[in-house]
Amino acid sequence: MATGRKPVHLTMVGKSSSGRQAVWEAIRRQKEFTRLSLADEVKTETATIKTYVDGLLKAGFIESTGKKETSVKVSGNGKKYLRNSYRLVKDVGIKAPRVTRDGKIVTQGKGTEQMWRTMRMLKAFTADELAVMASTEEIQVKPQTAKSYLKHICKAGYITVISTRPKRYRFARWTGCQPPMIQRLKTVFDPNLRQIMWQEEAND
Repeated sequence: MATGRKPVHLTMVGKSSSGRQAVWEAIRRQKEFTRLSLADEVKTETATIKTYVDGLLKAGFIESTGKKETSVKVSGNGKKYLRNSYRLVKDVGIKAPRVTRDGKIVTQGKGTEQMWRTMRMLKAFTADELAVMASTEEIQVKPQTAKSYLKHICKAGYITVISTRPKRYRFARWTGCQPPMIQRLKTVFDPNLRQIMWQEEAND
C-alpha cells in the first residue's frame, strides 16, 4: 500500500525548528558559514543542507566567499581541510526562502501567506475583498480559495464572523508570520505554535 507524505505536524517535533527552516535560521545567525558549520549547529541531514545551500546560492540569497580552512579532530589528531565558504547577502526575515535545487522560487503556498498578512492589515473583510487585496501580479488569489481558507481558520478561532450577506470577518488572532495550514486530514495546523488548532469531527 502506497503512503503519501506525512502531515507536517507529524514531522515537526517539539518547539525547535527543523529541516530547511532550521538551516535558514542558522545561516542568519552565522552570517558567514560552511556546510560543516551549519551541520554542527542543526540536527538536519547533510544532504538537506547541501541541497538547500545550493538552491540559496543559485537564487542569490547567499554568495560564495571561496575556500575556508577548517580543522577537524579525528582520534585526537587535528586535520586541516579546505571547505566552500558562503555569506548571507539577502536576508528576507525569519521564514526560510522556498527554493528548488536549481534556485527557482517556489510559489506554492504564497497565496496563503499573502492572505494571512493581508488579514492582519485589513482587520475586517469579506472573502472577495481579501482575494483582491491579497493578490499580486505574480500570485493571484481566487475568491473561492479565500472562502475555503476563511471557513477553516474561522473554526480554529483566528477570525470571527461579524456580519452576514455578505459574510464579513474580523481578524482575531495573530500567532506569528507563518500562516495556519489546512491539511488533507481536515485539520488546521499552526506552524508558529507547532500544534493542531482545529480538527474536523466525524459528523462535521
